[in-house]
Amino acid sequence: MPTIDVLLLTYNNLSSTQQCVNNLYKFTSNFKLFILDNGSQEDTIKYLKKINKQNNNIYINFQEKNHGIIKGRNKCFDFSRENSDSERIIFLDNDQYVQENWLDSYLEKMKDFDILGIEAWTMREHDFYPMRKTRQSEKNFSYVGAGGMTLNAKLFEELGKFDEDYEFIYFEDPDLCFKAYQQGYKVGWNCSLVIEHHHIGSLLSGKNKKYFIRNWKIFQNKWKDYEISVFER
Repeated sequence: MPTIDVLLLTYNNLSSTQQCVNNLYKFTSNFKLFILDNGSQEDTIKYLKKINKQNNNIYINFQEKNHGIIKGRNKCFDFSRENSDSERIIFLDNDQYVQENWLDSYLEKMKDFDILGIEAWTMREHDFYPMRKTRQSEKNFSYVGAGGMTLNAKLFEELGKFDEDYEFIYFEDPDLCFKAYQQGYKVGWNCSLVIEHHHIGSLLSGKNKKYFIRNWKIFQNKWKDYEISVFER
């Protein structure tokens, strides 16, 4: 059985996708790679078809339109369950590049946690605004981001997957972590930073800002009766 199923979303940005996949094969063994392409342009499609022919552990699901990150991750998970019974999964974005010994680092730290992420964030207590990314291992945090998040597949299903009431992008990851905290699961941060994240463009530009504001309001309403300090670890 593969050690882990890697669930990767792609949407254009061919050079980043190539680097992401190259690093996976350079620094990982005994894994399955599940790619959900969110309606990329032809150059990315050609590349994905090429690597699909070259490797026997890649499964690719081509979508005709961009479903966004939240629904896309759920679709990729469902696709992986149709083709694998691996216990552990990790979500990656195509601008995240794994480094040497990344999986060993994750597996070692997962002995103490149920969910482990590579990016940890602190939220403001009064309005749940993500203030800053955690930089020091001893600091508390409110949640870990979905990109670079690993957990057991059964736990992801038990938590209801990512809530698609949040549209396209943002706040699906703190929501999942808060649900995990509620049920007594432990969320951890892999402070070894064995995955590099090269963000493509501004996170709050164009339509993304609209989605951020919309989803932030949904998150505030959903979790308004909870004190964030309860969830910080």
